[in-house]
Amino acid sequence: MTHQKIEKILDPRGSQDRPMLELAPRKTMEALRKGPVLFYDNTKLGFCNYIEVYKRIKANFAKDGITNIIDFRETVRGKSTEDLKQYAKKLADAKPVAAILALGDVGTSPATAIMTIAMEELGVPSVYITSPPGTDLVRGVVFYRAGSFVFALSIFTREPASRK
Repeated sequence: MTHQKIEKILDPRGSQDRPMLELAPRKTMEALRKGPVLFYDNTKLGFCNYIEVYKRIKANFAKDGITNIIDFRETVRGKSTEDLKQYAKKLADAKPVAAILALGDVGTSPATAIMTIAMEELGVPSVYITSPPGTDLVRGVVFYRAGSFVFALSIFTREPASRK
């Protein structure tokens, strides 16, 4: 049996340095109660009944004494990476102790992921709520831009029983 040398595979992307984002320090419950906690809607919460996600989170936060909440709503569509980072800075200038961004379903997923990364870089601990197939898009964006800090807890809509 002869040994054959296998040549390296040529990767057309070349060498890729991938940054590893250091997450912003997480806050205590007392800090969250003091607030403010920022809720960002990239306008996707206006579709279907997605806004119920924020309503439920806010209701559960209130049960824990987290009531100092500020809301922002603006589309990410048509914005460059630099525009998204600048908008994240505008949100961070409101001095939130934490942020929740939503919703990544498909089209807005990569752009809102860029904003979430920027919020973390600005020192604001952030959570980005996604739903399939947006979750997979976000994983890709985060992998190439910040390492791998995605914890997938996706929301989804079940098919109504009447359609089964």
